[in-house]
Amino acid sequence: MKLSSNLRKDEKVQRTSWKSPSDPSIGSFSAGIDPLNIPEGFVWKDDRPYWRTGPWNGQVFIGIQNWNPVYHNGFSVIR
Repeated sequence: MKLSSNLRKDEKVQRTSWKSPSDPSIGSFSAGIDPLNIPEGFVWKDDRPYWRTGPWNGQVFIGIQNWNPVYHNGFSVIR
């Protein structure tokens, strides 16, 4: 899965939830990367921040204290 932002082109790739398992119309939640200053992952609910990863320190998002190393495989932030 790829999430990206490009400030120069004002482009943002996000993932959006379905309303329900049987209704694939756009739901209330979306996830993406906010690149302002230091990249940070967000989950938004109805366009308001619901959860965030904390800033990227070059190796991990510092707000995810117990991020299992298994999930790091293939994960990167490119600035």
